[in-house]
Amino acid sequence: MKNKQIYWAVAAIVIIIAIIWAYKAKHEVQQAPVDDSLAQLTVDQPSQATATASQTKNTWLGQLKKSDNSTKGNLMLITKDRTIYMKTSRDFSALLDKNISVTYEGTWQNFVLGDVTLAEQQ
Repeated sequence: MKNKQIYWAVAAIVIIIAIIWAYKAKHEVQQAPVDDSLAQLTVDQPSQATATASQTKNTWLGQLKKSDNSTKGNLMLITKDRTIYMKTSRDFSALLDKNISVTYEGTWQNFVLGDVTLAEQQ
């Protein structure tokens, strides 16, 4: 009888450890470290309509500026709809205060920065 209790106690501990391990493994994959080419952003005054348009276009047009809030990012892109703060180690100093085109992959909440080029004058 005592051996049976020990067996069930060990089995319960093994199951609990397996559940904890699976839970941690799932969350570690979702919180992978940020690559240097990834840009993080914060959007001031987002709207659902502009967010949906940005997801489908994958291009932003705006003026590149040095950030006014270093905790949000080192650069900011000012578009007609919003201000996007980007944190990146890439050097875009030659494009500061100019109209640029930014391509990206992902959503406006989490994206990988693509090409940043001088926008064509319209």
